[in-house]
Amino acid sequence: MKAKRKYILVPFDYSDYSIKAGLLAFDLANKFGIEIVFLHAYKNEESDVSEAANNAKDFYDKEIKAGRLPDASYSFVLRKGIPEDEIKRFIRGDEPLVIIMGTRGKDRKINDLIGSVTAEVMDISEAPVFAVPESVELKSFNEIENIGYATSLSDPDLKAFESMMEFMKPYKFTIMFVHILESGEPASLYKGKIDYLQNYISDKYPNINTAFKLIPAEKSLAVELNDYYVANQIDVLAVKSNHRNIFSRIFVASLAKKLVFQAKTPLIVLH
Repeated sequence: MKAKRKYILVPFDYSDYSIKAGLLAFDLANKFGIEIVFLHAYKNEESDVSEAANNAKDFYDKEIKAGRLPDASYSFVLRKGIPEDEIKRFIRGDEPLVIIMGTRGKDRKINDLIGSVTAEVMDISEAPVFAVPESVELKSFNEIENIGYATSLSDPDLKAFESMMEFMKPYKFTIMFVHILESGEPASLYKGKIDYLQNYISDKYPNINTAFKLIPAEKSLAVELNDYYVANQIDVLAVKSNHRNIFSRIFVASLAKKLVFQAKTPLIVLH
């Protein structure tokens, strides 16, 4: 198996929200001592892409020099083409540790939404995708205290969980596993799975805390999750995007895609 190249990919369009996503990438890159790659795919009519890249470099360099941004190695890659196609080609040759993307609010025009590109990237990437809504002020992973992990406990998703921990392991936080019970399903059915997960995580990751919540399915999955996350002050939502999991059974489109357009909370999509 080919070893992963250690880098962070930030699809970039020079917007405010992609610049903010870049700020978050510097925190992570500095922690791991790895490079950030800013990838910009442009159309034929864009003639000032090199100038825009230089302006972005000047901004990040000034932030680093002023001490407002951790120092990290970074580069800009400019490619002519459709963003999701160019991202797919880029990561096919070298899978990143994580892809960090900014996403605009749902009130924006559809042709302005990097969220639509984010949704496509979720389908094509085996690497985790960290989607940051433009309204969220998150500058460091150290600010993340509570992660809500939406999971089907019938399939504990340890491979997906481990892909998240590969970039989150330096940080201390609480992860709240949330499972939506199907109609008539007893919570006691999952006691063994919960005990297993608690023991697995406490042994391997003693710096993080765990909590589990089993919620009867009285409303739609999106509403149930939203209610829980608001009540429990969730900073980031993690979901597994998979054609065989609970989310695809409930939504025709994947829940992960749906949440990109609706979310006011950062979203980690795992595979």
